[in-house]
Amino acid sequence: MPEFLFRPRLNGKEPSLALLDQLAAEFATSTLATGVQYVTYTSEPTALVVSHAQQVLWLRRSESFEFWIRDTLHPYSAAHEILSDKSGDTNGMVDVPAFAWLPQFEGDDRANIKEDARKLHRYGIIVVLLWVEECI
Repeated sequence: MPEFLFRPRLNGKEPSLALLDQLAAEFATSTLATGVQYVTYTSEPTALVVSHAQQVLWLRRSESFEFWIRDTLHPYSAAHEILSDKSGDTNGMVDVPAFAWLPQFEGDDRANIKEDARKLHRYGIIVVLLWVEECI
């Protein structure tokens, strides 16, 4: 996925796992590989997170995503709800309390971020795309 082909496809599109799926189909790559390229090339403050059970296995942040991310899933995250079998997929970006992912917002009940999460049953992992849509 060369930058000169990939970056123009991002213009004007909001981050989501559905967008990553669409780009993955276009480039004949996996959604995870596409997600890594996405956070590398986007100007949006996003992070791609992969977790297994309660533990964050790895993450990749865009240059504009300037926050620390928790290393375990917080009960208020959509990913935790998926892990608890309350849902299988957020089906798009949903608002979650910023403190659910960003420990520096602990105690701030007003700040929100966007989260799109999906369980990949075949691999036993949860893939999460985080987006700071507005300055928090």
